[in-house]
Amino acid sequence: MPEPQETQQPQGLTQPSLNRYTVSDPNKATPLYVTGMTVSRRKDIRIVFLAFFSGMSLPTGPDQYALHESLVGAFALDPTQAKFLYENLKAFLEEMEEGA
Repeated sequence: MPEPQETQQPQGLTQPSLNRYTVSDPNKATPLYVTGMTVSRRKDIRIVFLAFFSGMSLPTGPDQYALHESLVGAFALDPTQAKFLYENLKAFLEEMEEGA
């Protein structure tokens, strides 16, 4: 069984801090390879929108291919969630640079 992984702790105006542990079972939640993404920001409402796409090259003719993508997830993040994502992506990139 996969080990539990600590996730971001949700915060709310009236909600107490919670310790949340998530188990990702690869038999139930297979990761999709991301082939594209979009990011947009709304400063007026303090939200960043992320959309992720996954696709594959399909033949369109002799030696010609086109990338066909489908939307696989769209998310709206508040500043706390965006910071959590940023910190984890930054740590990942730093680890990749150390291993290079």
